[in-house]
Amino acid sequence: MDYQRYSLLQEQFVTRYQKDLVRNIVLRLDTGFAAGGDDQAFDSITGIPHIRPLNLTSDEALTIEDTKYVPTDRPKTTDYIQKGEVLFNNTNSSIWVGKSVVFTEDYRACCSNHITRLTIDLEKAVPQYIADVFNLLRRKRLFEFYCVNFNNQAGINTEMLGELPIPLPPLNIQRALVADLDHARTTRKAKLAEANALLTEMDAVVMRELGITVSSYEPTLAFGVRLGDALKRLDVHYHQPQYTQYSRRLDALTIPKLKISQLSPQIIGGATPERDNHNLYTTEGIKLLRIMNVAPYEIDLTDVKYITEDVHNRLLARSQLRVGDILMTITGRVGTCAVVTEDVLPANINQHLVILRIDTRLCLTDYFVAYMNSEMGRALSNRPTTGGTRIALDYQAIGNLEIPIPPLDIQQQLITELHTRRERARQLRQEADKIWQEAQARFEQALIG
Repeated sequence: MDYQRYSLLQEQFVTRYQKDLVRNIVLRLDTGFAAGGDDQAFDSITGIPHIRPLNLTSDEALTIEDTKYVPTDRPKTTDYIQKGEVLFNNTNSSIWVGKSVVFTEDYRACCSNHITRLTIDLEKAVPQYIADVFNLLRRKRLFEFYCVNFNNQAGINTEMLGELPIPLPPLNIQRALVADLDHARTTRKAKLAEANALLTEMDAVVMRELGITVSSYEPTLAFGVRLGDALKRLDVHYHQPQYTQYSRRLDALTIPKLKISQLSPQIIGGATPERDNHNLYTTEGIKLLRIMNVAPYEIDLTDVKYITEDVHNRLLARSQLRVGDILMTITGRVGTCAVVTEDVLPANINQHLVILRIDTRLCLTDYFVAYMNSEMGRALSNRPTTGGTRIALDYQAIGNLEIPIPPLDIQQQLITELHTRRERARQLRQEADKIWQEAQARFEQALIG
């Protein structure tokens, strides 16, 4: 424990309420367990969610999208997260250490050693209040100098967290503060859901325009495959019914189809500079985009790494981004695409993304992105992946993916619809952010004044 940092934290976080140490208000304070590639399950059928830092979002919520799974026989009884526990991100980039949520889900889950579980003494504190205080401390950047740095990461162990002093008003005031934030959370969530629906529904617009109808399939462990098909590729994942259905629908289309290699002869990959070489990284300047930065239709700059100009211009010169480049994820959440805009630059990419520079005389950039982000595009991108628990799409498989190419006027109609939806979604997100920021300001004002 660094007592000098501890003293500085006490001095900087002045509050109108009495403080108490975290260890005095918890019944349990410990971390989850590590699970490497050899100790993971493939999906929710054979495993249970293993909550990691990426599952605690930047907007203080819990998601199991793109989560890792561990075999059902791996966790001990005590490893399962209990409802009402606070989950605290103890290891991450220093700016994200302290992300916290309350686990309120009905599904079984456990967490990694980079997550600390806190069982709160309900006679002393409200769990959501504690999570909100941790998130306030993170936003005030107090955890940045409180944590210990190692291997380009920062962390706070259970002892340090237990010694953390936090303001502890009476329970009725805690509940009132949480109620105000919860109301804002609910309103914000509704607006974001409406914004997301506008883009998700674009999937149906694309499929309708292409004349494609499909039945929905749930993932299953047992299904039939014709012998002739199975002999082409002995791979259960490849022959999942939904993949087979989409492949047949694509083959049946009468409009032209072109392979990605025909649209973008060059498929450009990135790289990750040596993790432990701090001289290659910086705190601002050239953005190094990763999977988490590529969302459907847009580049998300919430959590960005930066590299030096020397790395950008020498080691990664080939993968420097330009306006209009299409970025495609090729590991994990395979097939997600977005277009690079001026505000993203200067930027580069790591090895989990590729750059596509398509011939826009044949296929318009935004149409390509709309198709790839559709359910069909995602399914057919994921079908040829390999790698078991760490799936990936190799460059040959990327080049062989076929894209249906309707006439340019049809492509333009789809793009116009997409732009209308994106603009409305942008407005809704701005409204949601304003509501949330105002509620956070009220919470801070109530505690600090």
